[in-house]
Amino acid sequence: MSDNIIQQIIKIEAEADRIVAQAEQNARKLEDSLKAKTGELRAEREESLRKEMEGFEGGLRVEADRAEQELQQRARQATQRLEHLDEKAREEAVQFVLKRLRGGQPWP
Repeated sequence: MSDNIIQQIIKIEAEADRIVAQAEQNARKLEDSLKAKTGELRAEREESLRKEMEGFEGGLRVEADRAEQELQQRARQATQRLEHLDEKAREEAVQFVLKRLRGGQPWP
């Protein structure tokens, strides 16, 4: 009878070892699966952010180009107005601008 109990205990231990080994194997598979999914999600998010940044940068370039064109237009208009001033008024305007620039004074 004690042999039978020992046999039963050995079978139970073997079954427990098999269950633990199976659980460890399942845990490794789950961990590997989670790592793979995490990597996929990270790659997807990085791609999404890259595209978003490209769009943002493109918008900034468009806005910068627009601002540059506007400034160039304003500079052309100012140049044209200065060209139409008579010589004395032109000299006064140049002196006024230089005085403001050198003195760091605010524009009126």
